[in-house]
Amino acid sequence: MYPIYILEDDIIQQNRLKEAINRYAVSKQWGDYQCEVFDDGQELLTAFEKSGEKALFFLDLEIKGVKRLGLEVAKVIYKTSPFSLIVFVSTHSEYSLLVSI
Repeated sequence: MYPIYILEDDIIQQNRLKEAINRYAVSKQWGDYQCEVFDDGQELLTAFEKSGEKALFFLDLEIKGVKRLGLEVAKVIYKTSPFSLIVFVSTHSEYSLLVSI
């Protein structure tokens, strides 16, 4: 089981992500899993570096008004752990992808 890290500065979005992950974990019978939440990119990176294992990340793109901070954190993660999984999240519509079918 991968450790799970969330980078999100909005407490409401933090709770939504944690609840969604928990519901999924229960439905897949993961049992115990580690999920840590951070509102600071450097704190997340420090915790991740201490663990030294690949992980699953949910990264908000904009943290504390700094646009693309989540992307910069992802670059550091990728350099140190290219097999970790990274999911970008955002409530800002300008970051959403438009798909036409």
